[in-house]
Amino acid sequence: MKKAIIAGLTLTMTLSFAAAAMADEKSQFPQPDFMSELEEIGAVSSIGPEPGTKIEFTTKDLNGNEIDSASLFGQADVTMVNVWQTGCYPCVEELPELQKLADEYADKGCQVVTYCIDTVNDDTINRASELTSDYSFVTLVQNSDLDNAVEIEATPTSYFVNRDGVLLGQPVEAALVNYYGRFFDFFLENSTDANAADTQELSVKKTAARADKAADKYIINVVDQDGNPVADVNATLCTDSACNLVKSDEKGVITFSGEPYAYHINILQLPDGYSFDSAEELHTPDQYGTMTVTVHKD
Repeated sequence: MKKAIIAGLTLTMTLSFAAAAMADEKSQFPQPDFMSELEEIGAVSSIGPEPGTKIEFTTKDLNGNEIDSASLFGQADVTMVNVWQTGCYPCVEELPELQKLADEYADKGCQVVTYCIDTVNDDTINRASELTSDYSFVTLVQNSDLDNAVEIEATPTSYFVNRDGVLLGQPVEAALVNYYGRFFDFFLENSTDANAADTQELSVKKTAARADKAADKYIINVVDQDGNPVADVNATLCTDSACNLVKSDEKGVITFSGEPYAYHINILQLPDGYSFDSAEELHTPDQYGTMTVTVHKD
């Protein structure tokens, strides 16, 4: 199996904004009422950057053109940044809807930009280019600057920023085609003049808080044909609407605390010397539990 290095499966960032801005967040960064609907279905990111964070980066698009965030975001009052990957079925399925959204809101001062996080070599760049060849929106390729500007645990994840690159709301996870236009409408009316807060370092990490909410989890043991644990295996656990990014630890264990569901398991990356039959269908049980995935040591 060809090795596909998915740089960006573990993404970290430092968020900077003033404590005073945090206290006044509701007035400076008002949020739409329907966010409560998305919170109920677990579609609001619990680890991403907070409203008021300024997103800055330099990278390239699929055609090799240099892109900097200031110039890119300065072209629209509101920009939606949709983070996806070529191996994420829900991501690929919503690409036509993103083009419709871009066309509908172009004259209203909005634009759609996508960031494909697995474009790390010529094969995946070519695949992303094929998937987006019929669409006019800009697609950014994987880059450490951009990895440091965003933080995700599932694809697709979408951000909405103003022309200064200031995040207007919490990132939302899953394919939410029925909500994207509503976000544009709300932020056009309410938040396009929000400025980035003065900086004060504040590390925002909510992963532990999420883990504390539920002790139940999926445990996936990744082993070779001899039963030895295999570390550093990158995979996704996918529903019909989103793919969650996971990785086996030094003991070969993948731990996942998402809602119970028969997740489709996609193996994205294996260490050197290992292979996996991509034709093999893997699913978790529809309830929390333990399972074993076997990869082949060549």
